[in-house]
Amino acid sequence: MPPLQPFPIKRLEGGAGGPKYVFYFEDWTRDKKHRTNDLVKHFWDKDWLAQNPAHPFAAHVATLRQREVLLDVIKSKEPTIIIAAGKHLGFLRAGCSAEEEIKFFEQLKRERQGRGLLR
Repeated sequence: MPPLQPFPIKRLEGGAGGPKYVFYFEDWTRDKKHRTNDLVKHFWDKDWLAQNPAHPFAAHVATLRQREVLLDVIKSKEPTIIIAAGKHLGFLRAGCSAEEEIKFFEQLKRERQGRGLLR
């Protein structure tokens, strides 16, 4: 999927419906096997993304989500602990409850085992 600009998926802050996403890709993948509109349907499909981690569109989605999480952490101005576990990064709010901390580390463990997505 050839991107049309450096950040091919852009989040626009929305109103009551939440954020909206705009996609800037060519209409077809380079091999002409997939239409971009068909792939965009997988944007929210966690199962498809988990089953196709090497697909270029899945990589674009992962990059966007990681960027959004990082920007949200920066904007919050809350002290945050960034934990690297192998290829995975996690963000834990400093001073969180013991319950939140346990939930965080359980999710990080599932992610490292390939059974969950960090949010």
